[in-house]
Amino acid sequence: MAYAHPLGAAADRPPRTRRTRATPPQVARRLVSVAVAATILGAALMVVTAGAAAAATTCISISGARFNAAGADASNLNGEWVKITNRCSSIINIRGWRLKDKAGNTYTFASLRMGNGSLFVHTGKGAARPGHRYWGRTAEVWNNSSEKAYLYRADGSLASSWPRAAHLSTSSTSKLSWTVKFGSRPRSGPIVLRNCKNVTISNKTFRNLGGVTNAIRLDNCTNVTIKYVDFINVAEGIYAFNSRNIKVYGVRYSNITGPSGRTGYNTGNFVQFHQVNGGRIWHNKGKGGDTEDVISLFQSSHVMVESNRLEGTNWTSDSGSGIALGDDGGTGNTAQNNILVNIGQVGIHVSGGTNHKIIGNTILGQPRANSNVGIYVWNQAGGTCSGAVVKNNKVYWRKADGTEQGWWAGGGCGHVTMSGNNFSASLTHAKLAVKL
Repeated sequence: MAYAHPLGAAADRPPRTRRTRATPPQVARRLVSVAVAATILGAALMVVTAGAAAAATTCISISGARFNAAGADASNLNGEWVKITNRCSSIINIRGWRLKDKAGNTYTFASLRMGNGSLFVHTGKGAARPGHRYWGRTAEVWNNSSEKAYLYRADGSLASSWPRAAHLSTSSTSKLSWTVKFGSRPRSGPIVLRNCKNVTISNKTFRNLGGVTNAIRLDNCTNVTIKYVDFINVAEGIYAFNSRNIKVYGVRYSNITGPSGRTGYNTGNFVQFHQVNGGRIWHNKGKGGDTEDVISLFQSSHVMVESNRLEGTNWTSDSGSGIALGDDGGTGNTAQNNILVNIGQVGIHVSGGTNHKIIGNTILGQPRANSNVGIYVWNQAGGTCSGAVVKNNKVYWRKADGTEQGWWAGGGCGHVTMSGNNFSASLTHAKLAVKL
């Protein structure tokens, strides 16, 4: 079936601006600004190639652990174990991945192609067999209390930890962060970090910074955590370039001033990752502003965007979105369990790259100027685009003229795996509105 192209004839489409590493300008803007055909793509099988499988590293995480073996640990070393699970159907080689305890003791995986299922890593000695590997230690490694297991990918980025931090649950996050009055944390000027490693930025308020100033800017940084920070009237909250394993959680914003239009500066986003490999953006919330993509993943890979609550109010962009996955490429990004309310002209989109997932999100878009579509998958970048998954999302989206447009398949990304979506969900603003 042919789809109406949102940008008209090819000759009429605006050129796609690409950024260079030397002087990274504003993220390339895309998108869909006129009416598109309301067509829902039927469920299709996803064909996973060997290359795509190798890239799907967000599939693997620690799913359990027994740090305290039955009886005396020293005489039951294999009673200590960490359980690692591949939740996807892809077969992934985890050679070079590392499992660590809090003290830094490290087990490194030899070449191992891991399919869907679980693998137990035991502390003691034993012969490797399906589902079981043995560290070969002669003494216990895991502390019985206050212990933590970390799983790192071969590139050094953190894939998972156990036990999962308390802030992963909404209730715990509320206790840890939201009870502090918004904007009451100590005030800070802009923070710019280059070539940094193992840094935490927390407990700050960035307010009225003016101009096109990024509140927090990272360049060539590794293992940076930004938590419990408030942004008020800033052009851009967080911009990370050429970095690895960047984490953002428990952060709030009000009125990202932008501007959203292309000015040669990185502005108009709450969080923008540019060539970032590995990270997580989760349990944040914000409202309002002249935003472009509120959360933008540009040429970035293996980033989880999860459990954020975002609401738009006074944006003017004719091409912005709530969450942009795979903008100009990237692989293995996921948007999961987010709540988006009247956010941009598009809720969530995949515009290029491989193995991106849009799962379990709630997206409300009432008729507004430039309002277009709730979710789309479209190869706008022009490179490789495949392996997209769209499932279990609840969407109520109305275009500017009031017609329904929950989903649009723009083409160029091969088969899109779809299941469990409701593109005519019953959603109300009163229940989903963001409160700071």
